Amino acid sequence: FGEEVVPVCSPSLLAKTVRKPQELLNYPLLHSTTRPDAWSRWFANLGVEDSATMHGVRYELHSMLISAAAAGLGIALVPKFFVDEQLPQLGLMIPFAATAVEESAYYLVYPTELSHGKPLELFRTWLLEQA
Repeated sequence: FGEEVVPVCSPSLLAKTVRKPQELLNYPLLHSTTRPDAWSRWFANLGVEDSATMHGVRYELHSMLISAAAAGLGIALVPKFFVDEQLPQLGLMIPFAATAVEESAYYLVYPTELSHGKPLELFRTWLLEQA
């Protein structure tokens, strides 16, 4: 399945309501080391071209980005499915409601010789229903 990404942050981070995407550049941007240009692509999709989109602290895992954002360290760009139904519980909000579909996706990969096994078939069916 594909991956939508959204900006998230602690409500305490924002000085005021964000009305335009470029206003997010007034805050620290938190980056994923595995997707170093995610912010640049997200902003470009919204018509914002600025070298400041590359500035900010980098974290290895999405869970680290989410924790840093919840702690008020900046705004993180994370896969929507990681936070979608838990924003209040995580202490997060979406400061600007715009999503972008990442070029990357998730795949189920398995050896050909296991492709007709019942356990894999059941797991694959369940996984597709969840996705």
